[in-house]
Amino acid sequence: MTNLSEKPEELEYDRSKTPRLLFERLKQQSFWIGIWFIVVILAAGADILLIMMVRDFTDNVIAQENVDLIFPEAKRIVIVIVLLMLAQGILKGAELYLTNLNGQAMILKLRQDIFGHLQRLGLDFFESRRTGAIMSWVTTDVLRIREFAGKQLAGLLKSPVLILASVGLMLYTSWQLTLTSMLVIPPIVLIVHAAAKLGRKAASRVQQSLADVSGELQEGISAIQIVKSFANEAWEIIKFARFNKAAFKAELYRAKIEAFLAPTLNLFAGLGLAVLILVGSWQTSVPESGTVLWNLVTIYPISSGDLVLIILLLHKTYTESNKLGRTWMAFQDTLAAADRIFAFLHIEPAIKDLDDAIEIGKCDGRVEFRNVSFTYPTGDEVLSNISVKADPGHAIAFVGPSGAGKSTIAKLIPRFYDVDEGEVLIDGIDVRKLKKKSLRIQLGIVPQETILFHGTVRENISYGKLDASDDEIFKAAKNANAHDFIMQLENKYDTVVGERGTRLSGGQRQRISIARAILKDPKILILDEATSNLDTESEKIVQSALEVLMEGRTTFVIAHRLSTIRNASEIIVLRGGRVVDRGTHEELMSRPGVYRELYEVEEVGGGGVE
Repeated sequence: MTNLSEKPEELEYDRSKTPRLLFERLKQQSFWIGIWFIVVILAAGADILLIMMVRDFTDNVIAQENVDLIFPEAKRIVIVIVLLMLAQGILKGAELYLTNLNGQAMILKLRQDIFGHLQRLGLDFFESRRTGAIMSWVTTDVLRIREFAGKQLAGLLKSPVLILASVGLMLYTSWQLTLTSMLVIPPIVLIVHAAAKLGRKAASRVQQSLADVSGELQEGISAIQIVKSFANEAWEIIKFARFNKAAFKAELYRAKIEAFLAPTLNLFAGLGLAVLILVGSWQTSVPESGTVLWNLVTIYPISSGDLVLIILLLHKTYTESNKLGRTWMAFQDTLAAADRIFAFLHIEPAIKDLDDAIEIGKCDGRVEFRNVSFTYPTGDEVLSNISVKADPGHAIAFVGPSGAGKSTIAKLIPRFYDVDEGEVLIDGIDVRKLKKKSLRIQLGIVPQETILFHGTVRENISYGKLDASDDEIFKAAKNANAHDFIMQLENKYDTVVGERGTRLSGGQRQRISIARAILKDPKILILDEATSNLDTESEKIVQSALEVLMEGRTTFVIAHRLSTIRNASEIIVLRGGRVVDRGTHEELMSRPGVYRELYEVEEVGGGGVE
């Protein structure tokens, strides 16, 4: 299976841009992030003040020899501590709320951008990827981004503020003791940097494996009827287990990196704290005049309160450094997810409007294929030198064996793909010169596999014209031979059809699809094997509805059952992507050829040509 990173267009994305792109998206919440940062500064200040109050308590209370002064001084300090704790709690609550606000706001916009970009991409993008893997961008990957905009951003900004404030106060109190305790910082930085590089690679494996699990899950659910009909549940469980185990191994590898990092950081922090206590304890006993050490520097004494202050500040520094290290590792997960998202957003649609593309307005519906050749990105030539003309009110049918290129023709008219050679013209204008939206508004497509949305019958029909009135919806349903069965449903037009219309029969789904096309009132109609999946009785009802739909329109019929195209204005016979015969039904039946062979096979077999 092809991974996301192996797609050529995504390989063009420079992943070094990811951090910059990620932080640029934060600018959209710059006001609230500014407020949040002020709260963080105030909360950090409250933390430092609390530690300083402990210093004052040590020097002014514990170290006091005058017993009469101990309780009054303790009472004053305790009142201040309680007020600071209250302020700190309020600030913490505000910080948590703003953190979540920023995170949710960021992913709200990001999800919308991802979905909007999906709508702009061409059919080729979706045909080369699993649905579940695509969905993972909106689910798994975006959730990682939420962690960044929430907890990770808080850690990446708050911890450095607390570290700088702590180190600054330590230096002010005793720069000599501070520098001694900082000897362990360089190895900690090197270890975190190395672990982060490994962590980002590991996180990329995790994100891809989760996308694979999502793809396998979606496929297993969507194809459940096929799975059960072949009694292959056990095989699907085995397949899913492979992807699931790969995700487990990827997560475990990342966990090993984090498991190594945590005790290593604690070890160095412990060493630094031990050195501080030993040196600081000695420094409290230094005489008032100071001690000259190795003729290099004079060591001056510190009070017991200053020693306690520095110990607490160093512990705070190490604690925040540890948090920063863990946050930096978690940020690598975010970068891996963001790599995937920004690589996806980097993809340009294969089919785009030209800078000078024009609006077609309401067209007459004259369509011409002029010397059209087409090859799929896989390199397989599907159509070669096809020329066809269709006027309003005419129905052109395409027939041929499987793989002849019939359905590809239906994809070229709406520009789901662009031709390699030749032109597809509407009213004499090359479709590549038209704006895609104005082109597709002219078209009505009834596909072989009817797609209905999980909503009501009314909502599915009105998809052809979003502002349609009830009368227009009812009229379209009647013309599609759908009104009678709709009125027999539990909630009539307000009946929920289920995902992909599963609560309706195939014929009912197809008639709703036809009603949708009728409501759109297109000038050009494409019927892509619209009755191939129906039983004989349903086919007759649907065919009757299609005849109503075809009246006065330019119609292209991709035929499965040849009996449904006997009245076509012209039948184009394809084989191997080339036109091998053409004419009316009577003309083609009057001479030996592919069409007559296919028709005779259908008559004998009672089925379609494929």
